[in-house]
Amino acid sequence: MNGFNFFLADQIHDGFRFLKEKTVLVFQKDGRFERVVSLDEIEKNEVKTFRGILCPGFVNAHCHLELSYLRGKIKEGGGLHEFIKEVEKQKQNSAEELQDAMQKADSEMYDSGINVVGDICNTNHSFSVKQKSSIYYHSFFEVYGFHPDRAEKVFENAVQLKKQWNKERGKNPFAVSIVPHAPYSVSEKLFSLLSGYASKWEAPLCMHSQESEDENLFFENKSGKILERLHQFGINTDFFQSTGKNSLNSTLHFLPTNRNLLLVHNTYTSQTDVQFAVSCHPLVYFCFCPRANHFIERRLPDFSIFSNLKDRLCMGTDSYASNYSFNFGEEIGFLKTLNPEIRMEDILKWSTSNGSKFFGLDDWCGSFVNGKRPGLVNLELKNEGYYSKRII
Repeated sequence: MNGFNFFLADQIHDGFRFLKEKTVLVFQKDGRFERVVSLDEIEKNEVKTFRGILCPGFVNAHCHLELSYLRGKIKEGGGLHEFIKEVEKQKQNSAEELQDAMQKADSEMYDSGINVVGDICNTNHSFSVKQKSSIYYHSFFEVYGFHPDRAEKVFENAVQLKKQWNKERGKNPFAVSIVPHAPYSVSEKLFSLLSGYASKWEAPLCMHSQESEDENLFFENKSGKILERLHQFGINTDFFQSTGKNSLNSTLHFLPTNRNLLLVHNTYTSQTDVQFAVSCHPLVYFCFCPRANHFIERRLPDFSIFSNLKDRLCMGTDSYASNYSFNFGEEIGFLKTLNPEIRMEDILKWSTSNGSKFFGLDDWCGSFVNGKRPGLVNLELKNEGYYSKRII
């Protein structure tokens, strides 16, 4: 059959589920997916065979490309408070070194099969890398300003950053959003500005959520290391009153319910929190960054409490500050090794079709459907761990 490529593996995941054995993937020569057929229908000498799993290209739902220069420079296991202090103390390298670090990270992600990245931006440093990349980036322009007096300035800076991107993006008109950093770093006034803007701008949102125990303590009784850090920064907290509720219950209602919302990390999220989030926000998704969670807090989320939300779960790598590799297969393997009860079929769904649906990109990626360009990735078990590489 001229004009087509044929692929077979031990297992094939179509973005939703594993297909039956001896199923062959048919791609057009230009990378468009055509269909699946039985091996019996194809001349076997035309089929390219792989060990392990074949699946669509991955969606890395949460990343900090700007922090790529911190690879190997942060001490593990000190908790979020110490992690943030270490990040702040690290001196940035030259502009050339920063660009080189981001370029290497981008290349590693692409080679490992990542098609889409949800990337947190605090500056314009990553713009040039994204302009040249083969990856589709959704840039989340993140704002933080705990004191209400800073709200207008902080928000305007993000708007100007977005305008700069729209002007400089060149051939890659990727989507952008202005989003809150975390519940403890955004004032009610800033939340209000963000919410009003986001309600009119059709783009998904994200927010770091319950990444540490101190986040909940801060809202419940105005105590913990977050309060200490604000005081160290010289920020007056007299205006802030504890809510008696945790961070998610205290802030989720500030965000518009007509936009997809990704809550990232969820390391200290409870079953009650999940139920609250789903009831409060009809378009809420949850993102896990297993290796980063383990790197920082030596703790992972309780995945069992998300078992009824298989269509709302995504995967991310976080940053090189909290991760040694952006190979997505290694991220998947790490999660599977520490949580063997989670089915690989489900993890791959989180990593492909769920992410593409969250970003509104499921018209071209995330699953093997006729006419899409989902890419093709080989996920193989090597040295007792998984490793992924791009085929298409």
